[in-house]
Formats: sequence, C-alpha cells, structure tokens
Amino acid sequence: MGVCSTLSFDNCSGRDRMPRRLLVWWIWAGLAAGCSQPVAVSQWPLAEVEPVAHAVKPQDPASVPEQVSVTPVKRASEPPIPNRIVRGNPKEPFVALTFDDGPHEGFTEALIQVLVAENVKATFFFIGRNVQKSPHLARLAVEQGFEIGNHSMNHLRMWELGDSEIQHEINKSQDAIETATGVRPRWFRPPGGISTPTVDKLLGESGLSLALWSADAGDFTRPWGNPTANEIYRKVVRDIQPGSVMILHDPMPGTLQALPLIVANLRGRGFQFLTLSELATRPGAVTTGSPRVAEGSAFLARNAQDRARYPFDQALGARYENSKQRTPNKAASKGQTGQGTNPSRDR
Repeated sequence: MGVCSTLSFDNCSGRDRMPRRLLVWWIWAGLAAGCSQPVAVSQWPLAEVEPVAHAVKPQDPASVPEQVSVTPVKRASEPPIPNRIVRGNPKEPFVALTFDDGPHEGFTEALIQVLVAENVKATFFFIGRNVQKSPHLARLAVEQGFEIGNHSMNHLRMWELGDSEIQHEINKSQDAIETATGVRPRWFRPPGGISTPTVDKLLGESGLSLALWSADAGDFTRPWGNPTANEIYRKVVRDIQPGSVMILHDPMPGTLQALPLIVANLRGRGFQFLTLSELATRPGAVTTGSPRVAEGSAFLARNAQDRARYPFDQALGARYENSKQRTPNKAASKGQTGQGTNPSRDR
C-alpha cells in the first residue's frame, strides 16, 4: 500500500501543521512507492489553507465543457402553499399564532424573546413602512426562525384602492421586506382581512397567497380603551380550536403580558404551534370562508391619519372622503359604544 493511502491531514492545524521539509518528503515517498490515489482535498481543514496567488492560463473556449442548466428545486421546508388559508385541519391539534402590524421598536424584540424562550413557532405580518423604519427587527425575526408575511405597505383598506394602488401596496411591501431580510414573503394579509376579486387577481400575479384567520385575540385598540392582558388571555383560550389561525397584534402591551400564559394553557391542552405555512400545507386545511370583520371608528380614524401622513395616500384623500359619505359607518349607526360591533383598528 502506498504512503498516500494512509496519509491524513485531519489533525494538521495551526502551529501543529506538518513542517514543509517533512511534507515534501512524504509526497516524494508516496510518488516513489507508485501511489496512484491522490490525497483528498477535503481532508485538509479549509480554514487552515492560506490562499496562494498564481497566474491562471486562459482556457481555450473549445476546451471548456458546456454548462449544464439546473432547474431550481424548492427546499423541502418550503412545499407549495394553497392560494388561500383560513384555518388548518379542524381535527388536528395544531394552531398558528400570527402577529400583525409590526415591527415596532421596543416591542417586537420583546415579543420575539418571549416566543423564543417558550419555543413557539409563529408568523409575523409586517407592514412595509415599519420594516423600512426598523429593518433590524425584521431581520431578527427571520434569524430566529419565524415566518414573515406581507401586511401591505401603508395598511390601507384594499377595497377602496384602484388596481395600481393595490399593486403598489403589495409590491412595495414585498420589496421592503426582502431588502431587509433577504426573504420574499409568500403570504399577504390585507388590512381588516377583507379582500376583493381585484386583490385576489393581483396576488395571483405576484405569486402570493391570501392569509386570513379563524380566531381573533381581540387585542386591537378600541374607542373605549385597550384590552387588558387578562381579557386577551381569556378570549384566546376560550376561542382557540384545533386548526385555528389566531390573529394577534404588535404592539399591544396586553398581548405581550398574556402570551406566556396563553402558551402554557394551550400546551397544557395538547396544542402544538406551527407557522402558517406549516399549518396550511397539512392535509385538511380549510381554504374557504372569511373572518368576521366589522368596521369601527378607531379603524376609520387610523386610515384617515395614514392618508394624511404619507404622500402616496394624499392623492386618494378625496376618494376616501367620498366613499365614507356613500357608505356610512355601520358601527357609528349603532352608536360609539361598540355595542353589537367588533371594531377593528390594525388588523
């Protein structure tokens, strides 16, 4: 057997590297012994190899082998997702926690910390303009293994926008999230959870799927005040069911306080947490139906503020005011106490 067949560099590193003279002697001895097997390059620790500058003789184009085209293959962790999701399989003990409206300084990182500490998978639906303000928080979410979805660029009501405006809200947010994280979302959740045939069409053209929900934590701002941690906790543990897609919000202090208790309760009842994509790709996922959403004065006021603050939205102000006059707020017609309504702010 030749010398090189037993030669190993697995233990050669740093100061213990083989002296050059001895190395030359080993190579010469191997050649003299008639060894026909080259030393495997992979046996040498790559971190220890110092690059050597050398000139490379240009190859004759005719001698270069033809490049073989490779068809991109989706990773095993990213199977195809349905065009729409409302709920997972109602007969399986899996649920998906989804958090809308982030990222926000001082809150999103705390939310991520709780989820990581509790070993809970979750999906964040980020607003594009918030990602532009805090790209490091979006990156943090991806680095910690969470799924990221698109919640529009400016959180406007899709059913009031034209085709080009809807496309702007979708694509600009996609670009903002991809620029910050290197990941292009596969899910889009429209503000308020209300889609239209135009939104569905444009999502299909953009390669995005519609993400709705089946259970609501009720942790959005209300005209009479924010819900407490105890209220949020009781609503979630009461409404959660097998296959539920639960919507929560960032930033809501009550949500952050209630989250560890929610996780403990659901785990104690045998529920397991999945990302939205994991839940949606399991057999039996529900893709029909839509969440119950009623407009509230807080949601309308937030949209009015958004339109005043962002230049792109100012061009839509007249249409927005006209649409309010044509379609009176149902919540307002029943009074501002919220009785009989489910007012929504930043869904």
